[in-house]
Amino acid sequence: MTIAEELMEEGRRRGLLEGQRAGRAEGRVETQRETLLRVLSHRFGVVPTDVCERLMAASSVELDGWLVRALDAPSFDAVFVTQHLSS
Repeated sequence: MTIAEELMEEGRRRGLLEGQRAGRAEGRVETQRETLLRVLSHRFGVVPTDVCERLMAASSVELDGWLVRALDAPSFDAVFVTQHLSS
């Protein structure tokens, strides 16, 4: 195998690994979304379209925070309230 072929093979392997990592990360986010939707619908009934859209655009960190709040929040609004830290 030539140096060029070795470099191409190494690039292919790295690309494959990077793709696998990205796929796993997206799978985790999708699982978080599904779990949060199940909790919200169980606690509050039908999940409004705007809430679903917000979940689809959310990061893993946001989804995790909302899921924790959804466990004991009294309403949809309480799950998604933005908390500001005072100085």
